[in-house]
Amino acid sequence: MATASRPDDAILREFNTKPGSGDSPAMRAFKLGLEALRNNIPATALVHFREACALEPQNPYFLSYAGLALARTEQDYDEAERYCIAALQMKRSQAQLYLNLTEVYMKQGKRADAVDTLQEGLVNTHGDEKLSRAFTRLGVRRAPVLRFVERSHPLNVALGRLRHRTMRVFTAR
Repeated sequence: MATASRPDDAILREFNTKPGSGDSPAMRAFKLGLEALRNNIPATALVHFREACALEPQNPYFLSYAGLALARTEQDYDEAERYCIAALQMKRSQAQLYLNLTEVYMKQGKRADAVDTLQEGLVNTHGDEKLSRAFTRLGVRRAPVLRFVERSHPLNVALGRLRHRTMRVFTAR
């Protein structure tokens, strides 16, 4: 699952709107890391992300992408997970950070943790579309409304559609 192989340009736009952040050495290293990740060169990306982290260790984006690159290159999943979790503790409202942690979990084979991460992200980002799509790609389905009847039973199908429509109305507000 290559959830974060094409990072959201909104992250770069967010940095570029902050005074002085677009030209910093840390930002240049981060941009080079993103470019290497886009070109599927995670080892080079890791070098750049580590440099960015060394210059700005409290930046959640730098930490999260360093964790992602670490998982892709060195398969050091425990350390990658720590980086991504630390990033999320700093900034819970950014969908891409949840996607990065989800990818780390999927590379470890921790599907349940990946699902939990996406669910938490959907709550904290108010139903971000990227997280919804990732959730759908994982093939996660809600439990049938009536668990004692088969999923394909017409009553379950009708109630499931009703639940879906109702939830869509409430999340649109």
